[in-house]
Amino acid sequence: MFLIISIVFTVLQWICAFFLVIVSIHGPSSLPALTLFWLILIQVILWSGFIIFRRSENRYAAIYLFFLGIVTTVSAPLIYFIAEKYDAYRWNNILSNTKIYDVHDNVLLASDGLPFGIRISFKAEFPYTDYNYITPVLRPQSDRYGTSIGPNDMRVLRYSTSPVLKRDYYFRKGVTYDIVFEMVPGYLIPRHNKITLSGNDEQIKYCLQYPVENTHAMTRKMFEHMITADNADNYLVMLHGTAYGDIYSGYSPEFTRNRYNPADFYNTYKIKNFQECQTHQQK
Repeated sequence: MFLIISIVFTVLQWICAFFLVIVSIHGPSSLPALTLFWLILIQVILWSGFIIFRRSENRYAAIYLFFLGIVTTVSAPLIYFIAEKYDAYRWNNILSNTKIYDVHDNVLLASDGLPFGIRISFKAEFPYTDYNYITPVLRPQSDRYGTSIGPNDMRVLRYSTSPVLKRDYYFRKGVTYDIVFEMVPGYLIPRHNKITLSGNDEQIKYCLQYPVENTHAMTRKMFEHMITADNADNYLVMLHGTAYGDIYSGYSPEFTRNRYNPADFYNTYKIKNFQECQTHQQK
């Protein structure tokens, strides 16, 4: 009886551990490690209970072992809760302790000298040796998209670091990194995904993806106004993965030092004869 109870709960606990690992794919990043620790701990507790209760002369010993199996097994959701809390703590620690300084911005020029996008550079020091998907968001102040991504928001075209990373976005604690992002408006789409840092704008084919007029009328109207208006503006800067400019986490806003006119970028793309992207409906 004691052996059957222990084996049944061992199987159930392994099944719980399996599902916790599956959940971790879209859940807390610390969950797999905590799950392993939890599984080892409860297996030690369960089988220690098996040894103790099997030797006991108490007639309720099997019932006690059964309840021990239940308690250790139903503790699985607690591990998920702990992992969530730990990840939140670690994330807040990264936000508050990642050092960002010497932030500079300037216009990204094509080889013929035309304004093509924005280059932003900065120095960074990280509190952990780990992956940190630091990603800049640049948005014209005159955009009014709330938390949504607008077509004039700048997105990353390519980036470089010094020292060079051995793995993408894997930063080491105690190292000062010089990071450079080259960014273009969100509606400028490379026609292939592979972009090398040595590439220039002539080696990459682009198309223009406008907001769909019949489904995003207001967005399309705002977009058309910004690419035709002569309105240079400081861009709002947020470095996701850090506290720098992260207004959605309650930190102070940050802005580019220089002013940029979204219409200048659009005029460059028209001069270069970039065509509108072909959608499935257009094809």
